[in-house]
Amino acid sequence: MGLFNKLCYLGGGAIVIIGVSGIFSNPPPAPPPTEEPIVETGGAANPGQTNNSTTGNGTTGNGTTGNGTFSANGTGTTGNGTLSSAITDRVGESTYNVPDTQNGNVACAYVVNDVYRTQTGQTITNGNGSNLSVIDTVHAMRASPDRFMAVDQATAVASGQDYIIASNPEFGSTGSHIGIGNGSTVWSNSSSRAVIRENSYNWEGTFGATQYYIVR
Repeated sequence: MGLFNKLCYLGGGAIVIIGVSGIFSNPPPAPPPTEEPIVETGGAANPGQTNNSTTGNGTTGNGTTGNGTFSANGTGTTGNGTLSSAITDRVGESTYNVPDTQNGNVACAYVVNDVYRTQTGQTITNGNGSNLSVIDTVHAMRASPDRFMAVDQATAVASGQDYIIASNPEFGSTGSHIGIGNGSTVWSNSSSRAVIRENSYNWEGTFGATQYYIVR
């Protein structure tokens, strides 16, 4: 597990041991991305949305995000989802000062749990794990099928319902990240900017194995 993956997994600090072999040889390969890669299409002046996206109604101009991975016939509305509406309202909110998130670098699970809390009065983990941990949040959803229904990507996108999207090395992902989606649009913490934003990249193309849970 890479260092950054462990940080998002634990939601806090980690001990790093660096071997001395290879100091004078080629540097080791870069670790896999944690949360999202730095793929910014909105520009520094507008970090909360993509170029063709409006966050007021939670839709994108052509129904796609980034490269269209989550496109579903031009959908992407959030009017029928309380979680997606709530996170849309928080686009641009800083996570820099959230405790134990390394100044917002590993705040993805915090954002998902906190948005869920504001709408339901409880976190997804609900005391059974850390609400700063991606994998603890995934475990809690797996253990609560009455609240979270595991589906494939196509079903989640076409459902018109809010869903949680997650990647973690425990189930084969190359990185650890979690967010909230509805239709073709996904929102999550941006580790590079420490803000909540609409994603503008190919989630499965970046992380590989990805799981989807429709929120009941």
